Order: sequence, then structure tokens, then C-alpha cells
Amino acid sequence: MQEEIRSFISIDVEDPKILSGVRAVQSSLKNVGADLKIVGGENVHVTLKFLGNVPPEMLSKVREVLNGLKFSPFTLELSGVGAFPSMSRITIIWVGIGTGVVEVENI
Repeated sequence: MQEEIRSFISIDVEDPKILSGVRAVQSSLKNVGADLKIVGGENVHVTLKFLGNVPPEMLSKVREVLNGLKFSPFTLELSGVGAFPSMSRITIIWVGIGTGVVEVENI
């Protein structure tokens, strides 16, 4: 039996202005001494749903459902910054959604 894969459903962030803002936040946190592993722009995303550990044989079914989704383009504005599990022990930096949150919830 193959090992389960930690999985989530996400939207890639490719807008240069958003990526620039994310880099600025990363830089600010690094400058105040946060012990961070900075991820590249290709790994910046908006997580829609965390699936947890998924058996590999289920991933093709998940992909099939996702590939069948249809939605119109929409504007997304990022708002607010936080961290998991806390700001004093950062492992993941998150940025909230302002404009576009309804559209993301409807996907």
C-alpha cells in the first residue's frame, strides 16, 4: 500500500503585484528575525480546502472533479496577515482575502 499524500485544493497566485506584496511581507518578517524558510513565487497559493492525508488512488478522482469545475474569472484582493500556529512560532504565513471572498467560497 502506498503512503498517503498530504493534499489540499488551491488556486495558484500568479499576479505580479500580489507576488510582490507577498515577497514584501516575507522580507519584513525575515528582517525582524523570524526563522523562516521563504518559498518561491511558484508555491504561493490560496488554499480553498485542506484535504489532509489522501490515499494516492483517490487523487485521480479528486482531479477529475476539480477539472470539471467551471467558474468565471474574478478579482481577488488580499487583506491581513497572520501565521500558523502563532506569530511567536511561525511555520506558515497566511494572507486573508478581502475582495473576492464570496467568489472563492462559491468555487
